[in-house]
Amino acid sequence: MLSPYSSQALKSLLTLLPEFAEAVTLKEEVFQFTFTTPAGWMFWLSSEEEDCLTVGLAEYHCHFGNYAGTTAEQDAVAAATFIKALREGELVVVVQHRGEQYVGSWVQAATDAVPVGTGESATPFSRLKETFQVKMWTT
Repeated sequence: MLSPYSSQALKSLLTLLPEFAEAVTLKEEVFQFTFTTPAGWMFWLSSEEEDCLTVGLAEYHCHFGNYAGTTAEQDAVAAATFIKALREGELVVVVQHRGEQYVGSWVQAATDAVPVGTGESATPFSRLKETFQVKMWTT
C-alpha cells in the first residue's frame, strides 16, 4: 500500500500527466515511472525517498519536496512543470566528461550556450579534454 505522501503525489501527477499512467509501477509504499524518451534516454520519476519526488533524465536527476512546508501536491506540480519543460525542449541536460570519466550533469535552458570542450581551441576545457553532450527529450 502506498504511503500517504506517495498516494497523494501519484494522484496529482496522473491528473497533470495522464499519459504517464501506463508507465507507473507500484512497489510497496512508493511508485516509479520508468521509460525511454523519444530520443533514447532513460527517464524516471519516483517517490522512493521520503516526502520527495525524484526526476531523472539520462545521467541527471533532481528532487522536488522534502522541504518544510511543501505538500505532495505542490511537489507534484513542481515536478510536472519541470517534466513539461524538458518534454517541450525548453530545458536540456548537459553531461560533462573529462576524457572517459563522467564529471557531472546539469539542466539548463535550451537557448543557453554549452561550453566547448573539444577541438583545437585553447580553452581550459579543451586542455582538460573535457567534452559536453546535450541530451534532450526528443531528437
